[in-house]
Amino acid sequence: MSKINTAGPVRNAKLMFFVKYFLLFLVIAVAIGFGIVEPRFFRSGNLMEVMRSSVTLSTMAIGLCFVFSVGEIDFAAAYEMAMGAVVIGKIMHQPAFRHLYPLAIVLTLLIMACVGLANAFLVIKIRMPAFIATLGMSTMLSGVCKNLTGGGNYVSVNWPPIFTYLGQKFTFGLIPNPLWVLLICAILAYIILAKLRIGRYFYAVGNNPEAAAHVGINVRRTKALGFVLCTMFISTAGIVSAATIRMVSPSMGNESMLGAISALMLGATFLRPGVFNIPGAVLGGVLLAIIQNGLVMINASYWLKDVVQATILLFSVGFISFMGAGLKVKAL
Repeated sequence: MSKINTAGPVRNAKLMFFVKYFLLFLVIAVAIGFGIVEPRFFRSGNLMEVMRSSVTLSTMAIGLCFVFSVGEIDFAAAYEMAMGAVVIGKIMHQPAFRHLYPLAIVLTLLIMACVGLANAFLVIKIRMPAFIATLGMSTMLSGVCKNLTGGGNYVSVNWPPIFTYLGQKFTFGLIPNPLWVLLICAILAYIILAKLRIGRYFYAVGNNPEAAAHVGINVRRTKALGFVLCTMFISTAGIVSAATIRMVSPSMGNESMLGAISALMLGATFLRPGVFNIPGAVLGGVLLAIIQNGLVMINASYWLKDVVQATILLFSVGFISFMGAGLKVKAL
């Protein structure tokens, strides 16, 4: 009587488990590595600073999840982030909004939603390639930001103390408030993409828009919503950044674009390899924040951050592809 060979399925199950959680293992390994080289890395204050610095990239990556999941791209993310910061800075400059901080945030998000609609109009209605449309939009937003700020850093004496509440204050004297913003954004985005029907529509449109249309999904409306949600979440990162540094600038998002895309791509290797997802995007942002903080603490050369970041990105995606997970960086 022949025996059933179960070694193969067991090995495959273990391999898939490792592949699915590889990004988490990598985050832990990198953190431990920096902790060994520089023990101060694991001090509670530094760990909280790492988490605070991950908020911008993680929130931007969350926003990009929406537009990438519908099969499009947004190269205006850096200036959408800066625009969100500039808009709330100009709104809070008005005396009428001195005690209306929540309303200022809502107005900023609504204005940035219009930017998302403009992106969607160019891509869906005019049928421009998303690469060209969002690249042109980035230049336009850059000009608008320069006009609103006078071309440089903008600080207003009219900003009330509450302007810095989201960025500089702590809960219980320990937890930076930006972490709560990231948590709320992550939960909302996860519910939309993973728990609601519209989330399934996003992935269906991104995977095969023709097939999605045949089963009754409004492809245009779904893509438009993806662009709108993208800009709203990215502008949230801008709002938090403005509140953290108490200053706005047309160029404040320039260095975040590559990091946000890197976090997004790293996230597509987590839990559901090949699928853009919210937990992975957040974890990818945390990994990049750990790298940046750790390299500073060990006094590494200024150029090393970009080399390490790119190496980890290429290694992570390449590793999972090599291990046979069938990774295709697209929505499934």
